[in-house]
Amino acid sequence: MRGLVALPGELKRDAKLLMAMATIGSLIGGVLGCILQLYLKSIGFDARIIGLLSMVNIVSMAVFSIPFGVLGDRYGRRNMMIVGGAAFDFSFILLIATRSLPLLSLSFLLLGLGNASFNVLLFPLYASYFDEGKLEEAFGLMNFMSLTASSLGSLLGLIPPTLTKLRGLTLSYAYWILLTTSALLLVPVSIALILVRPDEPVGGSKMRLRSRNVILRFAMMSAILGLGAGLFINLIPYYLSVKFKVESDAVGVVLFATNVASAFANLFAAHLSQSLGVFRGILATLGLVAPLYLGVILSPLFPLAAALYVIRTSLMSVYATLILALLMRMTEDEERATANSVTSLIDSLLRGVGSAIGGGLMALNLDLPGLISVTLYASAIPAFYLLFREQG
Repeated sequence: MRGLVALPGELKRDAKLLMAMATIGSLIGGVLGCILQLYLKSIGFDARIIGLLSMVNIVSMAVFSIPFGVLGDRYGRRNMMIVGGAAFDFSFILLIATRSLPLLSLSFLLLGLGNASFNVLLFPLYASYFDEGKLEEAFGLMNFMSLTASSLGSLLGLIPPTLTKLRGLTLSYAYWILLTTSALLLVPVSIALILVRPDEPVGGSKMRLRSRNVILRFAMMSAILGLGAGLFINLIPYYLSVKFKVESDAVGVVLFATNVASAFANLFAAHLSQSLGVFRGILATLGLVAPLYLGVILSPLFPLAAALYVIRTSLMSVYATLILALLMRMTEDEERATANSVTSLIDSLLRGVGSAIGGGLMALNLDLPGLISVTLYASAIPAFYLLFREQG
């Protein structure tokens, strides 16, 4: 095992707290990823509304990404994560308290705000506790723990159908019970974050970025893959449920297997980087993703589609680890949160637009948004080569 994976060595206190927070948060995220769309479907919302709510979440995340990045660099990344965490807590309260579309829209907006703070600030803060030569290992370990927890959260999707069969509950009520129970886990997440020592602000007041040309290249990759993911991947629980007539038990098992495989793939990312280099490692993962992705859409059988999706997503998890390490390495430390916020902004905006378009297209033809998405993923291969060939 040690020949295939690399670990970053002893972790500092605050790095451990951040990892604990991210791990528990990922458990909650696994539950949401598995059942949220199915919960909305069970209370009467169709693909169009689910796609629009997903767009609200993702566009909100996009809008708040740059402000959180700049404010995090200027006033402390941990402090701004606490602000985002409070928004996330309130979004969960609304989610379990109402079925009103306007209030659910507000819930998804606040969910996006909270996600923006963590997506933008967590990894730059975590990276500050490691030497640059250990970033792939550090990110690989963090992603391994997060994805393992997320996989357990996905597996909890087995609970609602079981409650329906054994207790006679409606499916919507069973989903609501699991959402409400998951909300209790927000307490240890908040405690772990508060216990992290406030970091020293590292800058963020300058309007001109020294790394702006580098950031632009990463933003272009985020745009291509973000739009592709928004069109189809963000709606995969709904897609699998409708196409193969399955509910959260089957979808949860798929997401569980996906996250477990992705977790171990993240540990392998550092070994791949050492063997091929980051540039060739990213090209290799992207080159394998597109044909596997196409197989998911064309598959006539649920087990085959599920297996291909697991492999496809594991490879994209390796890509995410390598591209993040490359971004952190190619930008100045005082600009890392801002750089991450710009790429997150682009990714989120395109995911949001893609989700709205994908939901509409899926209502007309279930497979159409997936086919468009595959084309975008295939185009990312030459795009990455042209943008980063000096890294080869």
